[in-house]
Amino acid sequence: MQLARRLGAWCVVAAVLAPAPVARGFHIVVSDAASRAGVALLQERGHRVVETGPLGPAELAKHEDADAVIVASSTKVTAEYMGQAKNLRVVGRAGAGLDNIDTAFAAESGIAVVRAGDGTVSAASVAELAFMHMLALSRRGLPGHASIAANTWKRRDFVGSSLTGKHLGIVGLGRIGKQVASRAAAFGMRVSALARDGSTASGDGDGIARLDFESLLRESDVISIHCPLTPETTNIFDAAGEPT
Repeated sequence: MQLARRLGAWCVVAAVLAPAPVARGFHIVVSDAASRAGVALLQERGHRVVETGPLGPAELAKHEDADAVIVASSTKVTAEYMGQAKNLRVVGRAGAGLDNIDTAFAAESGIAVVRAGDGTVSAASVAELAFMHMLALSRRGLPGHASIAANTWKRRDFVGSSLTGKHLGIVGLGRIGKQVASRAAAFGMRVSALARDGSTASGDGDGIARLDFESLLRESDVISIHCPLTPETTNIFDAAGEPT
């Protein structure tokens, strides 16, 4: 089950391509989304897989004969590219977010857009990464490592502070945000989240207080952001940390 979830986008890309008979196999470009098991799955079905690193617009344009493209977060699949890629049938996203893919143009053009499973596995990974950063910052992990590497370790300079008892404010309480919240509870942190509709009541019986934006910034010791990039969330924080 875990493997099936991790290969969600790869499996769906293969399924989308399967109904169309073709002797040579399909040309699939995998950009910055390498998964040995995923690539093997496609190759076993007779497809020609070209693996690349992150691609800019000009580099991606060189693959205009692709039947499918699978990307991570770095490569942008734009309307311009899809308009010139006449064979393109499906775009796969090895991850949850779709902000680097012009989904509106894809829908208008009959190009399928799929992503990895239900996001459960990637949500857990992102939540763990978020906590790694919180711990590294609160415990001064990076400068401490640099000090050890330079053979100048001074323990008292790197005591840092504990996350236990601190207030975590979450902006975006979706799959990832909820995973972060559960880990914060295990660390003994108090958790609040940004209220979407202005209500400050706990939602879904999760015991997480909802706060308005100003209150969340004022009361939180740590802010963790897990919302998609949309017109509503663009520039939600300015340089001074105030709502815009």
